[in-house]
Amino acid sequence: MLKKIYIPMPLSRAYSLAFGGWAARGLAHIGVVQYLEEQGICIEELAGTSMWAIIAACMATGMTSQEMRKSVGEIQFLKLIDLNLFDGVISWALVSKKFEELFGNQNIEDTKIPLSIMTTDMESWEAKILRTGRIVDALRASISLPGVFAPYQWEGHTYLDGWLKANLPIQALNGNNIIAITVIRESGRKIETHKKILDFQIKRWFFAYNYDIFRRSVSMLMTTNEDLQIALAKERGKNIQVFQLNTDGYEYYDFLKYNAIIELGYQEMHRLFKL
Repeated sequence: MLKKIYIPMPLSRAYSLAFGGWAARGLAHIGVVQYLEEQGICIEELAGTSMWAIIAACMATGMTSQEMRKSVGEIQFLKLIDLNLFDGVISWALVSKKFEELFGNQNIEDTKIPLSIMTTDMESWEAKILRTGRIVDALRASISLPGVFAPYQWEGHTYLDGWLKANLPIQALNGNNIIAITVIRESGRKIETHKKILDFQIKRWFFAYNYDIFRRSVSMLMTTNEDLQIALAKERGKNIQVFQLNTDGYEYYDFLKYNAIIELGYQEMHRLFKL
């Protein structure tokens, strides 16, 4: 179950910040950035995994939360769908156009705030932390979710999505004071086999029921992955504060609900982050 946790955070410190992935739910990270801006929290280092390495990159290059929100609002998400049997279901050509608009030829090593982008090396099946090279290429490597984007070949390596090995990229951070944001935790609500329509209990459609099982299974694996990263960081003596945003009411594909998800992230930080 998600817990209501109040965490005192001394303003005098500078923090390293890790953004965890999980598709549309990760839009809540923009609300997190807005809250940190308002509180004057100093972020000295950033790391991101999968699609939400994008938020880390935006922040690292100096974008504000309002600029991020405006940029998301300009994306026509439905037009990104491109059912291609060879390259996946999302058009990289359209996504890369947006990435080029945001980052151009900027390199990771030249960002205003040090940035690390997590990906998975397809040959070794080990986590790979990218700290140099074009931001656009590093992001493409990190979002290579099997079935959505084809694996990405770059600088002699073939990359897959970063969440496969480290959904919460704490291991990529060098600082001792870490804020980690996770959006995948489930409330533990029961998966229903029937749906009530008027006064009748109707058996749920096979695909809808099994989708819920699949989604919960993936979430469980990712949560185990994150818990391991948190435990390892604590073993290394890191001062880590994990914020579990309750995004349970949104699906991974709810990109059109971006305003509500961003606002949820902001409100969740109000709920959890007590100075």
